[in-house]
Amino acid sequence: METFWLSPPVALGIYLLLAYGLYRLGEAIAARGVDSPGKYKPYASGEDLLPVEARLSYRIFFRMALMFGILHVAALVLSTLP
Repeated sequence: METFWLSPPVALGIYLLLAYGLYRLGEAIAARGVDSPGKYKPYASGEDLLPVEARLSYRIFFRMALMFGILHVAALVLSTLP
């Protein structure tokens, strides 16, 4: 019977029940807040966010990062050839 309680599916189920119970307990004792207009706005260090047209895009960054990674893998492969 000891191995039954230590089997992974049973231990996972016990853990999930415990985690759910702690989640519900935390929800019950948490302080209730009043919604304010800025509560759901993204944080921008106290500054107003830029308009959508002026925000930077990460598309160029990810293209350069992919190219950087490919070149480094190619250099690693070439450097390890006899």
